[in-house]
Amino acid sequence: NYLIDNTYMGERMEILEKQQDEQLLPPDAPKFLYKLGDRAPHYYYGWLMFTKNPLFGLGVGQSRVGDNIYIHSEYMVQLTDNGIIGFCLYVLLYSWIVIRLLKCLRKKTSLTICMLGGLTTILFLYITAWGWEYPRYFIPLGIIIGYCQCESKRSSNNIQK
Repeated sequence: NYLIDNTYMGERMEILEKQQDEQLLPPDAPKFLYKLGDRAPHYYYGWLMFTKNPLFGLGVGQSRVGDNIYIHSEYMVQLTDNGIIGFCLYVLLYSWIVIRLLKCLRKKTSLTICMLGGLTTILFLYITAWGWEYPRYFIPLGIIIGYCQCESKRSSNNIQK
């Protein structure tokens, strides 16, 4: 109760509760979408846009709900803008990063755990935000990829010795 009454997160949760009644969803929308609060229309209309151009998508920056509002989910943006082909490439990129980090995790260094936590945070944020136009999301990804590359070279040098 203290968190709900005294934090921004709690305030946001209360706003979402109130917005469930004011949804911009049509009556035939799936009921599970109502749990997403104000993000539900983004997923609903994003899926409708995706079904119109499933293979190649609409094109980068074209997924909008209404006139000017971009879809607030990186995953849905990737799916609607780039279609199945682009979304598969997107998933492959993040899968590659996760696999590399898990290989580095075998050494169980605190830095690897920190990198894995950073990646998990970014992937979690992408559920309710888009990151394709913000460097603040790409900078940590560059650091994580660079770290994986350094660890890979370091381990291959240790094997050759």
